[in-house]
Amino acid sequence: MRKLVAAWVFSAMALALPPTAKAATILDFSSALYSAANGSGSFSTIDQGVGVNLQSSPFLSTLNHLPQGIGVNFPFFPDDTEVGAFETLTVNFSSGQFVHSISLRLLFGGRDEQEQGIYSINGGAFVPFFANSDSGDLTVLIDQPEVNQIRFQAPRLVDDYALNSMDLTAVPEPASMILLGTGLLFGARRRYKMKRQQ
Repeated sequence: MRKLVAAWVFSAMALALPPTAKAATILDFSSALYSAANGSGSFSTIDQGVGVNLQSSPFLSTLNHLPQGIGVNFPFFPDDTEVGAFETLTVNFSSGQFVHSISLRLLFGGRDEQEQGIYSINGGAFVPFFANSDSGDLTVLIDQPEVNQIRFQAPRLVDDYALNSMDLTAVPEPASMILLGTGLLFGARRRYKMKRQQ
């Protein structure tokens, strides 16, 4: 009986602990892996074990692979190859990811106007970000678990930028912990019954 109680307590503790995560992964959208996205409206790949799907919108727009990352090309604005006004870049993951930060390039501040962009996680409200230097580089801290989708837009005609990279950690499903705890509980119960029969 003690082992049964111990197994139950261990299972409860395992469920109460936060899930353990894999090592941090940096998805580099400027890498050659994403060059095949150039000119298509949708692109899917596996990057370091993470299923990634990129989509451009509106209709007729295409993904654009730049040395600085991924942008969107819309035929009515042929000179704009980054995520700009009226364009959306959507990043979908095959499973929930813990996104630590995103890095953007070609987002300038200190010129005539300060460029800006907006992002939305899992279809939620859009959150603004603003250029903070003339370098064009900006890292936005996210620290959000269970991210399945991030959408990027530029709110004004003067705004455009490229998605350079994402720092994330894959999160295991809670169901794995429940299965482990249930298995330990049934194993302990079986042992208890076998000893009792002897």
